[in-house]
Amino acid sequence: MRPDALSDLSRLRVIAEEGRRLPLLGGRLMILWGVLIAGATLLHGAVLARLLPLGQEALGPLWLLTIVSGAAMGSLVRRRRSGPPPTDIANRIEASAWFTGGAFLTLLSLGIFAQAVTRLLRTGSPAGFDLFAAMPPATFGVYAIALSVSATAANVPGLKPFAWASVGMACLTAMLSASPWQYLLSGLGVLLVSVPAGLLLVRLEPDAARG
Repeated sequence: MRPDALSDLSRLRVIAEEGRRLPLLGGRLMILWGVLIAGATLLHGAVLARLLPLGQEALGPLWLLTIVSGAAMGSLVRRRRSGPPPTDIANRIEASAWFTGGAFLTLLSLGIFAQAVTRLLRTGSPAGFDLFAAMPPATFGVYAIALSVSATAANVPGLKPFAWASVGMACLTAMLSASPWQYLLSGLGVLLVSVPAGLLLVRLEPDAARG
């Protein structure tokens, strides 16, 4: 067999072993973001239902604060994790999937906030903030894709049901768009997806440490 073919086989074996032996290390971040997004979503619904003495113009700062807080706390979690950053391919794929999804949600929320503020200043109407109704189905769409990618990359089939649950939640929250029920369902859905999935990954982490 040619040396380059042997090299390719060796590389494929390393990739396969990485995916089989090294569980993902993003469980704590998944739980953190799940709790933050669920909290923001439930507050969003409370504002729409007029359970809080706030207008819709508070929704933009609410989501921006959620994103900034999550980014800061996520950075702290990464720094406090012992050992060097994971370099196996499964964790690199997982990090890329969640980073891209998070960037999409961040830019989407900023875009909605910018157009809503512009409309509010130009016409005095807060109707532009209604577009934040796009955030729940978009969030569950990101969850579905990232969880499915992570499950395949690290050979963790236990994540697949959470990916499909996210697909169902994306559909349901789109059907309930702009109603307070959309945000109640979204908050509960995020908790039911992210917390159990995150705990599953946290439970697998000691196995990775043992190699």
